Amino acid sequence: MELLETVVRTVGEREPAIRFRVCADRDRVASIAGLPNVEIPGRVGDEGLLREYRSADLFLLPLTDCTANNCLLEAMACGLPLVASDVGGVRDYATDESAALVPPGDGEAMADAVLGLCGDDERRAEMARAARRRALALDWGRVANSLLGVYEAVGRA
Repeated sequence: MELLETVVRTVGEREPAIRFRVCADRDRVASIAGLPNVEIPGRVGDEGLLREYRSADLFLLPLTDCTANNCLLEAMACGLPLVASDVGGVRDYATDESAALVPPGDGEAMADAVLGLCGDDERRAEMARAARRRALALDWGRVANSLLGVYEAVGRA
């Protein structure tokens, strides 16, 4: 959570109007709970999470490592542009068109990416459309049909 704290504090110092809604247990994010630009609804159910995605302007995901991440795909499916750490399997999902991927552990770069996207409605909208397209391309039905095609080709060989 150190990286999240760096991003939230840096963005808050440079652009206090930008708000962060953090859907997590309060004890996990206690270090940012009192900041004026942070709202913590706590844990939310599926419907609440969908409302959070739909009301957001972008999705921030500071990671130290990652192989697969459902919330990344959920945010993309809701058409949210991403600001995420460039670690592990994130690039298996996110593309440069749909995400601002920053070096691992670089809170300043992540804050710059958040500020840049918040200040550029057109770019954010382009990334939102790209995120949605990418999420649709990763839909299980499409992936299963593609894999079936591979098996059929191997079976004919």
